[in-house]
Amino acid sequence: MKKLLITIAVLAAVITPAISKEKTVAQLNPEFESRITAALKPKIGGPRPMALFYFSDIHGDQGELARLAKFYNDNEKYFVGAVCVGDIVERHFESDFSFWGKTEHHEKIMLVIGNHDGITAADPIDWDNPMPMADCYNRYFAPHIKGWGVEYEEGKTYYYKDYTENRVRLIVVDCMLRSGVNGEAEKEQLKWFKNLLTDARKKGLSVIVARHFALTDKDRGPENAMVTIDCNFMERGRVIDGPYKEVLAYMDAVDEFKKAGGDFVCWFCGHTHCDYMTYSLRCPDQLCIGISNATRFQGGGNAVDRTIGTRNEDLADALVIDTARGVLKRIRIGANVDTFMTSRNCIGFDYRNMKVLNEF
Repeated sequence: MKKLLITIAVLAAVITPAISKEKTVAQLNPEFESRITAALKPKIGGPRPMALFYFSDIHGDQGELARLAKFYNDNEKYFVGAVCVGDIVERHFESDFSFWGKTEHHEKIMLVIGNHDGITAADPIDWDNPMPMADCYNRYFAPHIKGWGVEYEEGKTYYYKDYTENRVRLIVVDCMLRSGVNGEAEKEQLKWFKNLLTDARKKGLSVIVARHFALTDKDRGPENAMVTIDCNFMERGRVIDGPYKEVLAYMDAVDEFKKAGGDFVCWFCGHTHCDYMTYSLRCPDQLCIGISNATRFQGGGNAVDRTIGTRNEDLADALVIDTARGVLKRIRIGANVDTFMTSRNCIGFDYRNMKVLNEF
């Protein structure tokens, strides 16, 4: 017995240092606190800036979700909320979702429906025939949404949240509500969206909108083509697609909101597994930003190397909305260099005049 105990003690001494070598997201990003503190510095006499913790396309990667959720929990004092902008599950609606509820601090992360979350397992996949909204609500939202502190209706996969101190309204829409199965639900969502914009303008709230897909692309005609903004948060050589025509009506609604005096910050999205900052020729004053995939295991689908144990293991952003200055700020948490060796740490963008202020 004594020899056995000694053997166990020796093995523990060998194994423990190996386990402790795994670095947390915070340890791999030691400059985060100084950057977020500077980004949140308020302008005298204006609303306080706010920060959202933002990632997308986790695709069932529970290990990475656990890392990001812990980072958010440990740094929650800097943020007003956390959002996963779609593609929660690996492949389709029937893919495992139980991992989400098993992950510590998951209840603090708001969800958005992505294309993989809202399609069936049919082979070939029928992208034009999404799951009914009620099914998606019951699976992804019903177990969690009461804890998000948002304004919502039961059975609806869209919601909003007002950050009154910061004078900002976050609107979350479901891009999978479209003609076919969810045609009537899409019409209801659009009406709801327009009403929220009108209400926000009357209350003096700036608006930021989360959806999984980017805006639109040249397949909807040259007048709707996407234009990439030359900056470090734009993946070189990538075409940004937004394949569903329904978004055009939402863009037009935002355009009307802006013309009536409303302050629109941006659309923030995911989907393409690359970082992007774009606008559409249809509405050239509407900024659309996107983030690369949080999952580490998508092979050639990753725009950046995701080496385990390095800073590139993780990928999220602190999205700072500073309406007093009219500036959107992105702070990269994790993978901060792409395959073209573009450094991607921070950017400050004047969203009212559509121009880059600073980047590094």
